[in-house]
Parts: sequence; C-alpha cells; structure tokens
Amino acid sequence: MLGPSVRTVAPVFGADGRVVALVSAGITIERISEQVREQVTALLGMAGAALALGGAGTYVVNARLRRHTHGMNATELSRMHDYHEAALHAVREGLVMLDGRRRIALINDGARELLGLDEGVVGRPAADLGLPAPLTGALLSSEPRVDETHLTDERVLVVNTRPVVGGERRGTVVTLRDRTELQALSGELDSSGASRRRCARRRTRRRTGCTRSSR
Repeated sequence: MLGPSVRTVAPVFGADGRVVALVSAGITIERISEQVREQVTALLGMAGAALALGGAGTYVVNARLRRHTHGMNATELSRMHDYHEAALHAVREGLVMLDGRRRIALINDGARELLGLDEGVVGRPAADLGLPAPLTGALLSSEPRVDETHLTDERVLVVNTRPVVGGERRGTVVTLRDRTELQALSGELDSSGASRRRCARRRTRRRTGCTRSSR
C-alpha cells in the first residue's frame, strides 16, 4: 500500500474520440515531504554560508574603516567634521591642503583672501593658480618650508609647508600669515629712525659750526 499520495489522471482517447483508457500518475506525500526537507536544508545551508560571508565582510570593512578613522565612530566623525569646519572659518591665518597630485583639496577663507583666489578653486592644480613662481615652487616642494617670506601682487606672506605622509605621500599642508602691515610698519620705523639720525647729524654740525665761530 502506497499510502497518501497526490495523483493526476489523464484520459486516453480512441480514434473515434471516445475515452478508451485512463492513465494515472502520482507521488506519495512522504516523498514530497522528503524532497521539501532536502530543499529546505540546502536553502538553510546556503543562507548560513551567505550570512557568515556577510558577517566576515562587515568585520573586515569595519576594521579597515576604524583603522583609517583612528577608531572613531560615525558620531565622533560628524562632531570632528563640525569642529574642523568651525576652526577653518574662524582662524585668520590661511590654510591650504594639497592632495597627492598637488591639487587644492581644502582651502579656508583666510587663504582665499591672502592669495586672491575665488571659491571655485578646490580641485585645481596648485601650479595653475597664477601665483608668483617662487610661491608656487614652495607649494609644490616635497621638502618642508619654514617661515619663508614670499611676495604676491599685494601682500607679503610668511609660508610654512609640511608633507602629509602615511606609508606614502598623501599631500601637503600649507599655512599662510600676512606680514604686509608689519612690513610696512617696519619700513616706516626704519624711515623714521633714519630721519632722526639725519636731523641729529645736522644739529651736531650746526653746534660745531657755532662753537668754532665764537672762538
């Protein structure tokens, strides 16, 4: 006895169109259950393997991200970004960051004003900014520059550069300080001092002349 089963019956027609026989085919419920169990087991195995691969991939990506972000999570990164944005716009000194291909990656308001650049400068090569050749050379240099004085059309700038490295060269950080007013004041002081010295010499000559005349 086969037991409970699912069957399909199909008629067989003769030449005159009458049913001459019936063909019956079926499968037992037990066999269906066995096939379902096999398929479910295979699906569960594939799902488990996919879950394990997904978990391993997530762990690897998370570990790589934490290594590049120095262990900071998303909230800490967002807060750090807000702090950096506020600091960039608050400082009066110019700050420029170049990427590894010597393109402008970041520039604050102070640097744009000191260099006479517009807001669309991000992404442009530093060599194409139209700056004086000595200043461009300082920006493109692979060696650090410390307190170098450079002239633009309107300003006297003190430039410091430092490469950003981490296994490979990743770019350059440039700071700019405006010494135009200080330089002008220094020139005025030098001029004033020279004038005082000339006046002192004239007074000395006059006194000497008067003394000789009285004798």
